[in-house]
Amino acid sequence: MSESEKVPAWVYVVVEKIGQDENVFALNDPAKDQRFIPVFESQEDGAVCMRSFEKKPGAEYELEAIRLPVLAQTARENRMDIYFLDYQGRIMERLTPSPDA
Repeated sequence: MSESEKVPAWVYVVVEKIGQDENVFALNDPAKDQRFIPVFESQEDGAVCMRSFEKKPGAEYELEAIRLPVLAQTARENRMDIYFLDYQGRIMERLTPSPDA
């Protein structure tokens, strides 16, 4: 299977809304001391997993579908990786967006 067949074109990401501001939700990988954006292949996996995320008081959280190349650009701009998680929050795959892509 080629790399393009393994990685979906669309993923689900958690969006954090505080007032009028919306940001892609990020976590910290203490093993790598690296911020990462958790993504999910299905809306169901994301809905279950995001219940366990530590949330800021007054913030709202929702899942949104996003094209992976668009999210990769955001990750590059913010020097973050992208981690595919399952519904239990286990890391299934790590993606490091290339700096020149």
